[in-house]
Amino acid sequence: MMVFLEPFDTKQQFSVIDTLRLAGYGVVVTISLLISYSLERQWYIKSGKVWHIANEVFAMTFLFILIATCTNVYHAFMFGAEDKSMIEFGLFVIKFVLPFAVFFFPVIMLLRQYFGSDAQPSANEPKNIAPTDALVTLKGENTDEQLTFASSLFCCAIAQQNYVSLSILNSQGEITDVLLRATLSDIHRQLPEAMRVHRSYLINPNKITKVFGSKRNAKVVIEHISTPIPIGVTYFDKVKNKL
Repeated sequence: MMVFLEPFDTKQQFSVIDTLRLAGYGVVVTISLLISYSLERQWYIKSGKVWHIANEVFAMTFLFILIATCTNVYHAFMFGAEDKSMIEFGLFVIKFVLPFAVFFFPVIMLLRQYFGSDAQPSANEPKNIAPTDALVTLKGENTDEQLTFASSLFCCAIAQQNYVSLSILNSQGEITDVLLRATLSDIHRQLPEAMRVHRSYLINPNKITKVFGSKRNAKVVIEHISTPIPIGVTYFDKVKNKL
């Protein structure tokens, strides 16, 4: 835009070398995009691959501030801006960054919406399963014993005598194990999105990454769970059909 559309009368005010310097803004913006994407990707994974409108607004705001800061530093370095006060930075954002953001950011948001909504699962991910962020509340047998979480954060549940151990992702994307006094059937009834794969195990079918072994000795690998989970013979075909 700077080089070919020549805004701000750049053709009259700048030499060829200065015009090439203007092209450096594109390099700075590209680097800012790569940094922002890298941080955003880590945030997305640590959040259990859950992304809300608030996350998108924050990510776009951060990207705008990062681009404004980096281009201001580049501007000061290449064109010798002497005043480096916050007031000068604010004027730079208003006069220089905002006019380009009007054209630049709608394109970014359209591309993010298009590629985000059209993301396809890999060969090892379950197909035809619609992830949901609906809140689920599981109740145990003890008084006031309950657990509320987004269903997409559920990984697996293991029956342990009179209790069930639930493995759920926390806000940092780490596994948290919670015990509820209940049967596995009770948990499955309250969490129908889960899949029974063994008499002692429930899993989140959206987090299946791999199934291996023969029908009589099969196991399934779940995201964030280091130990493969056994698959009962009667559940093998059902699990394989989810891949």
